[in-house]
Amino acid sequence: MKKTFFLIFILMFNFLITEKNIEELESALTTATGSDRIEIFNELSLLYKQIDPQKSLEYAQSALKSASEQNDQKQKAQALNNIGTAFITLHNVDSALNNFQKALNISLELDDKKNAATTLNNIGIIYLKHLHKYQKALDSFNQSLQLREEVGNNIEIANSLMNIGVAYKYLNKYENALQYHLRALKLKEENGDNDESLAMSLNYVGISYYDLSKYDKAIEYLIRSLNLIEKTDNEILAAQTMNNIGLLYKKLNKFEKALEFYESSLEIKNRLDDQEGIANSLNNIGIIHRNLKNYYKALDYYQQALEIITELGNKQNLANALNNIAVIYLQLDGYGKALEYYRRSLEISKEINNSYGIANTLHNISEIYILQKDYDNAIIKLEEGLKISNDISAYDLMKDYYNTFSILYNKKKDFQKALKYKQLHAEMTEKIFSEESSKKIAEVQEIYNLKEKEEKIDLLKKDKEILQDKALNLETEKKILEESTALKDAEIINLTKEQELWELKITRQRDIIRMTIAFALFIILIAFLLYNRYLLKKKIIKQLAQLNDNMKEKNVELLQAKERLTQLARMDPLTNLSNRRDMNEKLNYEQKRFERNKESFVLVMGDIDDFKSINDTYGHEAGDLVLKTVSNLMKKTLRKQDIVSRWGGEEFLLYLPDTDLNGGKIASNKVRKQIAKTKIEYKGKTIPVTITFGVCEYNNNMLDINECISKADAALYEGKKKGKNRVMLAS
Repeated sequence: MKKTFFLIFILMFNFLITEKNIEELESALTTATGSDRIEIFNELSLLYKQIDPQKSLEYAQSALKSASEQNDQKQKAQALNNIGTAFITLHNVDSALNNFQKALNISLELDDKKNAATTLNNIGIIYLKHLHKYQKALDSFNQSLQLREEVGNNIEIANSLMNIGVAYKYLNKYENALQYHLRALKLKEENGDNDESLAMSLNYVGISYYDLSKYDKAIEYLIRSLNLIEKTDNEILAAQTMNNIGLLYKKLNKFEKALEFYESSLEIKNRLDDQEGIANSLNNIGIIHRNLKNYYKALDYYQQALEIITELGNKQNLANALNNIAVIYLQLDGYGKALEYYRRSLEISKEINNSYGIANTLHNISEIYILQKDYDNAIIKLEEGLKISNDISAYDLMKDYYNTFSILYNKKKDFQKALKYKQLHAEMTEKIFSEESSKKIAEVQEIYNLKEKEEKIDLLKKDKEILQDKALNLETEKKILEESTALKDAEIINLTKEQELWELKITRQRDIIRMTIAFALFIILIAFLLYNRYLLKKKIIKQLAQLNDNMKEKNVELLQAKERLTQLARMDPLTNLSNRRDMNEKLNYEQKRFERNKESFVLVMGDIDDFKSINDTYGHEAGDLVLKTVSNLMKKTLRKQDIVSRWGGEEFLLYLPDTDLNGGKIASNKVRKQIAKTKIEYKGKTIPVTITFGVCEYNNNMLDINECISKADAALYEGKKKGKNRVMLAS
């Protein structure tokens, strides 16, 4: 919550600064003339780009008019670029492309390579994101790269490389995409680019590895991206990365983990009112519910996504949404309806030349033909789709095709071919999910969380080893000095004896004085060495003690951080209720306790009625207020031993111990009535709120706790069908 408040403060602060700049520029506009006036028009157009696109367009058009009158070609090109940008925001793509093309022609005539490269980049984005002409987008990005390489700005070169990688992804050339994203990342790292830009490149590298089914590398880069994003407070990038990590966990069949990341991503996108992102997250959440066999819930999410996507007009997303709805109808035995949606999806995928989408839909259609025992048509679709999958190196699809071929030939009793395809399926599975990959995925997040601290500890250990080596060297030097001193003493004695033989006149007293001086020097030398050793030892002991203290302090920090992370991982940040993960752990414990003492308990699934309408009518802040108010009412109305959790979105799961089915119904009705009579005020308006509950008692006939949850969920949806604002008992 603190992080959210801080982000809101920063956004407000930036808005106030922008507003102040706009006021200053609009004031300066009244007296400005000549090129200064054109520059102010262009600057105002840029500042209004996100605040008021229509006003941005008007200022850019004023800049264009003034630049044309004064024949200022460079400012004219800038104005045309600003007009194009404003038209994109206003969803007028044709006008945007026309103005960008005019800006490009002027920049090329002026030999202004920097601005020409920027304009080519803008043109590429239109072809990529709005017109779905991916080869034309790639051509524009390559031209932009060539100009930027001539100018020599490495950061802009890296951005062009990144855009080329994105275009290759849309062209289903995943190896090419990966190579360009790796080149972009390396260039950004070498030139000290900012954390936000590095995080974006890491994200693209991660998703490229995902497309190539190299999931161990994918999770490594995505988590590195997420670690950098936490430093930048860029919520858009954070939502994208969480979504991508969710994709990866979904591919690994870790559906609960994937759902956590998808719902976190959706919460951010709702707050930012990112409609395309919201639709994408709704689709992904629907896929998880489909895999968990919650088909009606999945269909609800898919239809919400389809409604948004149809308004936005993104054909690739539309094809995916139609495909997803068809899968649900297939599960509900509506073969005709499923085939209708698949064919619509296939038609759109062919229109935009989306090879992966074509191959995926052909596989889905073949499954319907198999169910209808139309094996000849099924083989035609499978052969066509497998060839496309192989051409684009879509190993995950190839794995599915081999498996379906095996099933088909088994049904046809051609066991030799069935075995052949089963072996191919096993080989492809082994290629995608190696044991080493699985271990790395399990360990990589912990590695990156602890990596920095481990490096510091390693450095401290190395410092300690260096000090020990120095102490050992000094000890060796001391021994050498002692040996040298002994040799010199022997030489002095020999010389003295020779001198006594050759110089008989030298008195004994002089010999004694010489020996005394030599001995004194020796004592002084030994004392000096011993004192130096004492000082060194004292210094080493002090440093080792300091190192030990530092390591203890780091250990305490690590333990505290672990405790904070554990607490955050179990709590929903908006409502302060238990989250899905925490509730699952508690329910698993209660299931085991039930097996021992047979004490009955009830699970209640609740869903706020028409919550999407509340968000659409009053805004997402109002929706957050409703969620918090309903959460508080449930906690206050129920007993202390009851547990309330936020299960996902506007859904809540309640655990009522020592309660039978009738008691669960009474408690649920009490909560429902309390919520219905509570007035929730938002900006002077009263928001009417009701909730529907499904109640199920856990008993010996159930396989596990998930069956009880599913029955409560089914009862809930039965209540929705019968008019909402009611409590339904599971049958």
